[in-house]
Amino acid sequence: MICTFDLNLKTKIMIYKTKPSIIRAVQWKDGKLTEAPDWISEALEKPPSENGAIFRWMDDIHIQTLIGIRVAEDGDFIVRGPKGEIYPCKPNQFKETYTEVLKRPLDPVEKAD
Repeated sequence: MICTFDLNLKTKIMIYKTKPSIIRAVQWKDGKLTEAPDWISEALEKPPSENGAIFRWMDDIHIQTLIGIRVAEDGDFIVRGPKGEIYPCKPNQFKETYTEVLKRPLDPVEKAD
């Protein structure tokens, strides 16, 4: 955290940056997912009304989140956050926010978190 003062207003301005976190992601492309890890399979088995459920409707993927149903359109990434939350992310936002850190699948006994 960086702390500065606004000399005109004589108030303290706090500046923050995000903490690094590890996420998982797959891309919804041309009507299919680029991969199907266990967390996707588990989300597909949930009833559509349950938080974290993923279901297909027409040509899009729908995801039940804490703030309601979000739609993943072609090219979007399906992200699993550090607390297990699942949500869609537009490709441009994904590329601005995340950097790939692991190119191979994890062994069942490994954990990247």
